[in-house]
Amino acid sequence: MGYRSQVVLAMSQEIRPFFLTFLATRPVAKEMVDGADIFASSHIEKDDIVVGWASIKWYSSYDGVAAIIDFVEDLDGEDLSKYGDDGNISWHEEQFKFIRIGEEQGDIDTRGHGFWDLHPETRISGISF
Repeated sequence: MGYRSQVVLAMSQEIRPFFLTFLATRPVAKEMVDGADIFASSHIEKDDIVVGWASIKWYSSYDGVAAIIDFVEDLDGEDLSKYGDDGNISWHEEQFKFIRIGEEQGDIDTRGHGFWDLHPETRISGISF
């Protein structure tokens, strides 16, 4: 069984070529993305990329997860030089958003900005108002 999370990573058009290079050079990450519940372009914004998993064991000890976490950390650090960026990205706060929501209350990890349609939501279930 194991602890499961919902995970989504949304990236702007400007990030897209570097993400595709990342996938081409990291087969374990490509395998994870190929198995994603959502892998779409222009899903939220024009020419974006959105990838998401509805129920995944998001353990950093798994190679595919670790690879994607590394990419997110590179995004967060505004450094995609490993994937071919030669310093030409015009970094701004709306380039990407990463959200992971675990099973337990308060287990939420978010990085990046923009993609305002994507956000964690807290609500009470089990009763109708």
